[in-house]
Amino acid sequence: MSYGWRTAFGERENMKKIKQSFCILFLYLCGLDAYALPTKDYFPNNTSFSADIPLPENFDNADRDHNESWPSGRTNHYWFDLNRDWIFTVHPESRARIKAYQKWRPHILGDYHEMGGDKRSYFFQPGHPKRTHPLTSKANQSLTLELARFHAEALDAKSQPYYTEEQFDDFYYGKGSAYPDAAGNIGLLFEQSAVRGHFRNLGGEKTRFSDAVGNQLTTSLSLLRGADANRAIS
Repeated sequence: MSYGWRTAFGERENMKKIKQSFCILFLYLCGLDAYALPTKDYFPNNTSFSADIPLPENFDNADRDHNESWPSGRTNHYWFDLNRDWIFTVHPESRARIKAYQKWRPHILGDYHEMGGDKRSYFFQPGHPKRTHPLTSKANQSLTLELARFHAEALDAKSQPYYTEEQFDDFYYGKGSAYPDAAGNIGLLFEQSAVRGHFRNLGGEKTRFSDAVGNQLTTSLSLLRGADANRAIS
């Protein structure tokens, strides 16, 4: 929401330029089935929190608050991961998403996720160089690497650890970060270490959900700057 507000109402000169130069599409995914699972687990008596009562700071990784029960919140009601359904479009949510994608055919798609692990880290593409689909063009990978320079600069400015080219693949075209590569566009994966609640201990550092949101906002804005700087190339 913060990203949407900045791109819609931001008054800084660089944001004014971006608003005049770009058509920005937002696809917010809200898995109602996935949300229902942790809600049932954590609040069996339908207990509600008041906005006036602050949540207790719970950094214990072994606590129930940070561990989902099976089958976890990743899937929909049918236990299907919708981020693996971009090609087959088995589910109605996927068919609606692809219909919108094919209508607009965005030059760049940012695919923002949370990853597991116990360290305060962040990943952005390029992914592992040996796990790229052979039909993905060299130009695509070169532009992905060029855009990565902007994310690195932005995260360096806030002293946020990150890595790239060590994990995650660009091979399977049926997910959000790779489908655009097959369509002649550029898909980019972003992975934030999951806080799984409002507070979590990541590698000995107390991390808040607001920190995770801040990192995703940072790379969302750096993606716009990178796209603008590479407009002539694309």
